[in-house]
Amino acid sequence: MSPSWGHGRENGDNLYSQNIRTRFPTGGYAPTTAHATACLLILSYPYSASLWTAKAEGEAMNWKTLLAYITGTVDQELLLRNEYLVTENRILRNQITGRVRLTDGERTALAEIGQKLGKKALEAVATIVKPDTILAWHRTLVAQKFDGSQQRKAPGRPTIDPELEALVVRMARENRSWGYDRIVGALANLGYTLSDQTVGNILKRHGIAPAPERKTTTTWKEFIRTHMDVLVATDFFTAEVWTLGGLVTYYVLFFIHLGSRKVEIAGMTPHPNAAWMSFDT
Repeated sequence: MSPSWGHGRENGDNLYSQNIRTRFPTGGYAPTTAHATACLLILSYPYSASLWTAKAEGEAMNWKTLLAYITGTVDQELLLRNEYLVTENRILRNQITGRVRLTDGERTALAEIGQKLGKKALEAVATIVKPDTILAWHRTLVAQKFDGSQQRKAPGRPTIDPELEALVVRMARENRSWGYDRIVGALANLGYTLSDQTVGNILKRHGIAPAPERKTTTTWKEFIRTHMDVLVATDFFTAEVWTLGGLVTYYVLFFIHLGSRKVEIAGMTPHPNAAWMSFDT
C-alpha cells in the first residue's frame, strides 16, 4: 500500500493543476522516495497546501510550485536586506557634514552598479551623489575605454624637436651671415638632418629675417661681442669712511676693460660734482 502525501486530497488531484510532473516508481525505491518526500513536506507544510499527490502507479512532484516558493522566499529576504541598507545609509549620510570625497576606484564601483540599476532605482537609494552624476561617471568610463587620442598622431610631417629648433635659432642669431644652406650644413656636421625649407620656417616663426637682411642689421649683443677688446665701461660705487667729522660717503669712479675684465680706479671724492669729474677725467 503506497503512502498518501496529499493532506486530504484523493485520487491524485493536484491543487495547482500543473502539467509538468516527475514520476517516481514505487517498486524498489520506496525508502529513498519516502525520505525525500518527507523532507520536502517539512518545508512546505507551514506555507501551502499539498505539494505532493499520491497515485497508485507512482508519486508526482510539483516543481513549479516548489521553485516559486523558494524564489519568493529569497526575493523577500533580498528586499528586506536592501531596505535595511538603504535606511542605514540614509541615516549615516545625514550625520555627515560637507561633501563626501570619493576616489577614482569608488566612483568606478558606483558607476558600474548604478548603470545596472538605472536612474529610477538610483533615485530611491543614492544618497551620496545624484543619480545623474553616477550615470555620467559611467558614460565617462565608456568614453575613456574608446579614447584613442593618446595614440593619435597629428596629420602631416612630424614636429621638430624643441631642442633642435632652439639650436637652429641660436645658429642664426650668432652667425648673421649664415643662410639657410649654411645652417643645414652645420647641422649635418652635428648629425642632424633638416631641409633648408624647414630651417626657413623655423626662423620665420621666431621672427628672424633671412641672411641678406640679417647682415644689414646689428644687435647690441653682436656689436659688443665684436668690439669687446676696445670697449671700456665706467661707473661709480660708494664706500663708507670714518673721518674726524664722522661717517662720510665716498664715491669711487672706476673703469673696466670688457675684454680682459681689468678694473682701474680713477679717483674718489665725497662730492662728485662736475668740476671734479672734468678734472679727474
